[in-house]
Amino acid sequence: MNKCGFLRKRGDVLQTWNLRYVEVDPQSHALKYYKDLPDGSGTQPRGSFSLVGCTIRPSKSTEQHRFEIVDRNEKIYYLEASSNGEMDEWIRCLKLNSTLGSMTDHASSEYKDNDLDGGNALAVASGQLLGDIDKRTGISRDRLMAITDAKWKAKCQLNDKYEQIQQRKADLEERYEGLGQEEENSTRNCIQLKLKDLHIRAIMFKDPGKYKQKL
Repeated sequence: MNKCGFLRKRGDVLQTWNLRYVEVDPQSHALKYYKDLPDGSGTQPRGSFSLVGCTIRPSKSTEQHRFEIVDRNEKIYYLEASSNGEMDEWIRCLKLNSTLGSMTDHASSEYKDNDLDGGNALAVASGQLLGDIDKRTGISRDRLMAITDAKWKAKCQLNDKYEQIQQRKADLEERYEGLGQEEENSTRNCIQLKLKDLHIRAIMFKDPGKYKQKL
């Protein structure tokens, strides 16, 4: 996988940031950088280094869009893209070339005794890389399905809980209405008893003898 474009690179000595034209060579799995855009007439790069076995990671700097390349000798190259999206693209490309380069070296060493040429070794390495990608993709697919299934079960449980709550609410409302009716009846009876008692008291006050006679 090849990629090219302008990046800002920090100098090794003065540690100043300078704009450089950077390109990835997919054949040698190396990163080359130029002072200006090459004119196609055999312009030599200002510098280059192998990506094989490198670690590529976002920088811990507070500045945005910066990332680092750490080679096998622990030397760190500092680069800066124009945006997070561009930085992510560069990191993916560099990681892929680093991995593919490492697998090519491993395959070349492993199959050297079998008289395999570089092209066949690269084919073997590519096959191993694709197999590893397929394996990781399968694992990711299984995890995604498991997460989806767990979300579906959780949603069903929430729906059941919601229905239970709604039913409980309806039961409470019905019970409250029943209590209200009972309270209303009880109040009506009390009023009737009070009125009857007042009526009796009025009769006794008006004609006590007559009330006793009725009793």
